[in-house]
Amino acid sequence: MENKSELIEQLQSLIAIKILHAIALSFSFLYGPLTGLAWIIICLKNKKFEWDASTNTINFTALVVFLVLVWTKRLLDKKIETIKSKLAG
Repeated sequence: MENKSELIEQLQSLIAIKILHAIALSFSFLYGPLTGLAWIIICLKNKKFEWDASTNTINFTALVVFLVLVWTKRLLDKKIETIKSKLAG
């Protein structure tokens, strides 16, 4: 079993990663889902769908990156809770 100092060091590292992750998630949200939503509204308003390869591919990629960041946030939270429970127990 890992000693408490190693667990505390891991927890501190994970919290630092979580802060950087939150910054990346906020920027990703601004570019991914918001531009995707604006694009959907424009398509519905104009009643036509045309795939502009450069712009729409970038928007789709930004949306995928946002979803991956949300998924990794959940994994990071689970790992932090695991280490906290090891420290408490």
